[in-house]
Amino acid sequence: MAEFIRVAAKKPEDKRENKASQTQKTGPSQSISSTVEQILFLQRTIGNHAVCRLLKSGALQGKLKIGKPGDIYGQEADRVAEQVMRMPEPQARQPEEKKKKLPQRFNGKTSCSPDWYGDTSPEIDESTGKFTGKVIVKYNTAALKDPCVRDCVEQHETVHVKQLTPVVTKIHECDMAAGNDRKKIEECNAMANRELNEPLHKWECEAYQKSFTCLTLKILDAKNPCSKPPHFEVIQKHRGYEACEMKKHCREAGTPEAGIPVS
Repeated sequence: MAEFIRVAAKKPEDKRENKASQTQKTGPSQSISSTVEQILFLQRTIGNHAVCRLLKSGALQGKLKIGKPGDIYGQEADRVAEQVMRMPEPQARQPEEKKKKLPQRFNGKTSCSPDWYGDTSPEIDESTGKFTGKVIVKYNTAALKDPCVRDCVEQHETVHVKQLTPVVTKIHECDMAAGNDRKKIEECNAMANRELNEPLHKWECEAYQKSFTCLTLKILDAKNPCSKPPHFEVIQKHRGYEACEMKKHCREAGTPEAGIPVS
């Protein structure tokens, strides 16, 4: 998608005047008395790399007036020519790497646990970089071997699905309505960043409250198989991870942790 940049265009008359003034400054009437001055003149007017190509091809040598062998101007000319020829060729400018429209949320390993367990993210169309309006949920099967823990992680991700679905739907609808209008696209991006980032800690607090409560109720219920070994030890370890994340996000969100059962 092309970017449009407003540039104040000059009037044709101004361009002709500028061109004429440049011709007067660098025209053939200017005196060039030595080989050094000729090379320096060419450097200023056509650039170092153009002079370099002329020197390599031999075209420049035949047009310059060379002094006697060993004279000071000839030596200086050789020095300048060698300096120009040693300059590296200009490198083609690499296109800037395309940036993703928005970062995905709620994925990856947390700071409180040694592994990641669930991942809820907006689905992005790779060809356009825009949200599709759908949400993708993934689980780390290798880390969720205990069914009692997996059940609570699934409840955690279900909270995120409910939080994200209306937001990504709204972003998708905004993208579709914007079409190729750059201004409207930027407005959609600003809205998406705002609505995904601002409630992040609040959303995580709510999700961790759900999963932490789920784990706690399992070990408090003596009739529940999850309250007995080997599930009990696994749940207790996972409750530690959940409690750490819950306190961190709820503190940032300003949400009290009241009403959460404790062992």
